[in-house]
Amino acid sequence: MKKHVFKLMTTVMIVMAISFIVPVLPASADALVVPNNNFYERNSDKMEYLGRRFYANGEAGYITLLLEPNSSREVISIENGEIIQIMFTFNDNGVKWGITELYSPDLSYRDIPTGWVKMDQLYAVYDSNAFIDANTDRIHEREYDLSKMELDGDIIFWTWPGSGEISGIWKDLEIIESNMNIIYTIYIDNEGCEWGYLPYFYGWREVWICLDDLSGRDKPAFNPAPEPQLRSPEPPPPPNTAGSIFSSPMFAITLVSLVAALSLLLIHLFWKKKK
Repeated sequence: MKKHVFKLMTTVMIVMAISFIVPVLPASADALVVPNNNFYERNSDKMEYLGRRFYANGEAGYITLLLEPNSSREVISIENGEIIQIMFTFNDNGVKWGITELYSPDLSYRDIPTGWVKMDQLYAVYDSNAFIDANTDRIHEREYDLSKMELDGDIIFWTWPGSGEISGIWKDLEIIESNMNIIYTIYIDNEGCEWGYLPYFYGWREVWICLDDLSGRDKPAFNPAPEPQLRSPEPPPPPNTAGSIFSSPMFAITLVSLVAALSLLLIHLFWKKKK
């Protein structure tokens, strides 16, 4: 129940934050990009936004993007371990599909490979969402107003507490001081330090800040991402020797019999010649 309430609050916070910053940011600064795909366009009302990264994790050692769910038209294959961004998901009678675009600066928007893959052929990259799911016992709900803090340096954004990975750096302290920026979600680490979660912050999504040291950059990685458990391609089956005469017991018996017969023949000829 707590997990569902937290996700609902995250969604509400994103909507509220967007409404607050519309006068500040250009209209195109954080527009939601939709994929260039006919199936998506025909079923846009049935799509669910996801916006998360995944490893390719196909049973055969790769995944194949399809033009649309259940289509026989293939777009491109991607080896296991490659990371793709799933933009939206579509539920096809209980089977969930995700759509991705393989962006390349060398391709025009219409030429970017776009396709669908079953979500069970993917493995989620460890991110802030995964961290929250794994640490619900350490996450608390409490209001924390950033605008009332003494800000004397840059604010460091982290991918999640203890990741050791800086997600970004915020330098415009004036915007923070002049606007109410409430943090509702707090994580407390083993050292008692408090971390605040920002589901949306002036264009940044799902970042964390260390409330006890906003500008500190030297943070140990005490919560590193676990190693992804990806499928390995199944080894090819051994050569089929079931139908080979060389592998049958009868062949061995016949071979022994022939050797014995040949030996007897040679002995007979030898003695016959000697006489």
